[in-house]
This record gives sequence, C-alpha cells and structure tokens, in this order.
Amino acid sequence: MKVLARYGSSNIKKLNHMFLGLLLPCAPVIMHCRAACSLTATHKTKAHLEVFSCFLHLILCNQLLIHPLFSTEDFTVYLIYQEDMLFKKVNDRNARILLDKYDYPHDSLTEMIDRLSIRLEMYFFEEKAFPHELGVFLGYPIEDILAFMKEGGKNSLITGYWKVYSEVEDAIELFSSFDLAKEEVYQWYLRNQRLRF
Repeated sequence: MKVLARYGSSNIKKLNHMFLGLLLPCAPVIMHCRAACSLTATHKTKAHLEVFSCFLHLILCNQLLIHPLFSTEDFTVYLIYQEDMLFKKVNDRNARILLDKYDYPHDSLTEMIDRLSIRLEMYFFEEKAFPHELGVFLGYPIEDILAFMKEGGKNSLITGYWKVYSEVEDAIELFSSFDLAKEEVYQWYLRNQRLRF
C-alpha cells in the first residue's frame, strides 16, 4: 500500500481514521454479505485524495467495482459493488417492476448505474423527487422500499441499515452479518494492513 512519507507522525492517527471511514462502510461488500453500498468521499485536501487513492487500491484488489454517482466541489458519492451479486439484485423480478417505472435499462449494469446517477443528480441539483429505487441497488428488500415510499419513511418496525417494514427476523440476521463483516475487516486492518502514512 502507498506510503505517504511526507506526513509527520502527528497526522498518522488522523489519516488512518480517514481511511477507516472509507473502509468500514464497505466491509459487508468486501466480505460478500452485501452486493453494494454507497460511500461519500471528501476531496477537499491533498491528504483526502491520497487516502482515497489507498482506499481505491484496496477496493480494486478485492475485485470490487466503484462507480461515481454524483459530485460536488467538496465530495463525491460512489457506488461500491460486487458486479455479479448486484446484477442479480437489480434483475430480480420484483425489483424490475420498480426500476422499469423509472426507465432503467435491462442488459447493462453500467447503464443501470448511469441511470441511477442521473436520477440522483436530478434530486440534488434540480430538486426532483428522491430516487427511492436506490434501495434496490443497496440490497434493500423491495417490500421495505415500497413500504417506505408509501409511509413516507414513518411507521417502520425497526431501523438498522435501512427502515424495515417486513421480515424483521431476516433483517436482524442480515444486519448482524453486516456488523460482523465490519468487525472482521477492522481486525484484519489492525493486524495486517494498518497504513503507515
């Protein structure tokens, strides 16, 4: 992994904290518990960019893909994903009903993500309705996505990585697997790969 020798030892803790802030949200994807996650990366300073470069190297080494969804002057939101797993998620019969409503293509995962990017940009920059189909890409159950839309985000049974409206026991089990993946990746990082900036 890249060594950022120009940074003094007083910044080591801060730079490692920045790296973990990128790494841990992706742990369930790295550990194959989840098809995709979204990640916001700040690029205000050269240090942010160099830490992101280290993170990107790790993501690509783990055979994950990364796709920018939208950017501002200060940050970029990315989709980090396992290609095969995500392709199955977005082509689920029930997921396709929702995606077809918003004119998502069928054959190319890249084109589907490009369409999601357009929909997110319309929300952030043109004040259009939020694209709740983002939940399909993030692996939320379609029943929970539709219930969230119907209820306006209220009346969920539990809240974890998303608001759950059905199959609570399944959701709890899945959330636990995500938490375990984060712990495993964190322990691996401490044992073997801690960055030495």
